[in-house]
Amino acid sequence: MRERLKSAVLALLFVSMLVLLFVSLTLGVESDEGLLSRVFGVPATAEETELQPAPAAEARVLAFCTPSGVRMPESSEEKNEMLSAFSAVYSEAVGSIGQASGITRRQYLALLDAPAVYLGFDTELPLSLLRTWVGYDAAGFESRLRSLVVSADDDGVVIAWYDMSAEEYRMAPTAAAAAQLAQLCTGWDEPNAVFAFQDAGFSALREDEPVLLSLITAAVYSVQPSGFAQSGEVPRELLAGFDINPYLARVYEESGDMVYVEGYNVLRAGAQGELVYTSGGEQGISLGLSYSQVDDQSLLLEGTRVLLDELSAQAGAGGVYSLREISTDENGETTILFDLLLDGWPVLADRPAARVTVRGGRVTYLRMEPHRFEAAGEQTVLPARQAAAALQGERGLCLSVRYVPDEEGLLIPTLCSSEALYGVE
Repeated sequence: MRERLKSAVLALLFVSMLVLLFVSLTLGVESDEGLLSRVFGVPATAEETELQPAPAAEARVLAFCTPSGVRMPESSEEKNEMLSAFSAVYSEAVGSIGQASGITRRQYLALLDAPAVYLGFDTELPLSLLRTWVGYDAAGFESRLRSLVVSADDDGVVIAWYDMSAEEYRMAPTAAAAAQLAQLCTGWDEPNAVFAFQDAGFSALREDEPVLLSLITAAVYSVQPSGFAQSGEVPRELLAGFDINPYLARVYEESGDMVYVEGYNVLRAGAQGELVYTSGGEQGISLGLSYSQVDDQSLLLEGTRVLLDELSAQAGAGGVYSLREISTDENGETTILFDLLLDGWPVLADRPAARVTVRGGRVTYLRMEPHRFEAAGEQTVLPARQAAAALQGERGLCLSVRYVPDEEGLLIPTLCSSEALYGVE
């Protein structure tokens, strides 16, 4: 009798399993993976989203040339607002760029007159990448630049830049509307800046460097380690972000670091919050790219930035990643370096904030040091005119605000030149 009862119970359980499977398939009930996620705390695999090219390098400086003078943003919020207002004209101009021709330095500087917009970057960028970031084909654009000017002239809107590869100034026509550019610049007609060539007091700077004349007061930040550095244990969600199953991984301690190993994937979590991921064989963290997309630099950058943002969120960290450098070797392995920005300004450090190696659309190496940043007061940045006076005798420098660590570990907003990395006193 007992054996019959057991058989009946087993049969009932089997039928129940079939019913649940049928309901799951037909009515969209949560999958087994989702149930495991709820019951055991294992993060479900995130659905892959289709990547679209997006700007991976934040603008270092931005200036609108208005009828009354030069306008620069005085905060990260205003900078984002000005970039957003400029985006339509910029996309049309970069997307419709025509045949470029060489121009003189004087012709280039003459374009820095109303209406015009100047964009400067911290890194050297290929023009082809700028085009893919606004949704256009990259073929046939070999120029490399650190800044560009979108300006209205007698024939419409042109783009001008200094070509780092050819070592000459270049200009190209576009199909953007001059009236739209003029209306944009008129809307920001409250000057607060000059270009270096317009003021003898800034002779130490590069001629086309825009200089903010008004005072900037910015937040001071304290740097706090991420939660896992304090607890000594990497959370399950963060491990899953590195494609490591927290229940299958072997864990051991080595020289104060926690090391997690699953198959070919290894994650080393340092006591100070550094994370170093390596993968061997054909493994690695997928960026969700198809075979035809793995050589697309813009999609590699976007996939990598999305991954870094997700890992930072899982670690409870702050900051925005901005491209410093991208290079591909003869074996097709791409290395990408990123800087970290707070409130739109870079954080100065001895090495990049993140280093990522990608092969075949998969991340095989990743180093990052996620931190939490907490406001710890405010500080007024040294005025540009005083900084320029301290740089007399120099030539071709740039000035911009950056966060510099002090002896107490605080990040201080500091006006820095391109060579005096620790500020101008």
